[in-house]
Amino acid sequence: MTVLGDPNAMTTAELRSARANLQMQEDVISFVRRMAQGRCDLARDEQRRRVDGTPASGMSVVDIANVFGQEHGGGSSRPPRETNISADHELVVELERLCERVGFGE
Repeated sequence: MTVLGDPNAMTTAELRSARANLQMQEDVISFVRRMAQGRCDLARDEQRRRVDGTPASGMSVVDIANVFGQEHGGGSSRPPRETNISADHELVVELERLCERVGFGE
C-alpha cells in the first residue's frame, strides 16, 4: 500500500501520480472483493441447487473472474475505469491460496 507524505508539500504532478496509484490499489481491492463475493455466490447457488435438485449451471470460477475483469461497476460516483488486474497480482494470489486452503479452489 502507498504511504503518502504531506499533500501540501507535493507538486501537482506528484499528487496526480499518487492519486493514480491509489486508484489502482482501489481497483485491485474492488476486483478481489468481487471475486470473493462471486465465490460466495457460487457456493450459495450450489447449496440451493442441491436442496432444490436443479441441474448445475456449468459456469466455472475462471468464467466468473473473466466476467468481473470486464465489469465497469455501477456503485461508484466516479467515471468508470478499465479494470486490468493480473491473475498474478499478490492479492489475487492470496485469495486463491485462501480458497484452496478451505477446499474452494479451482
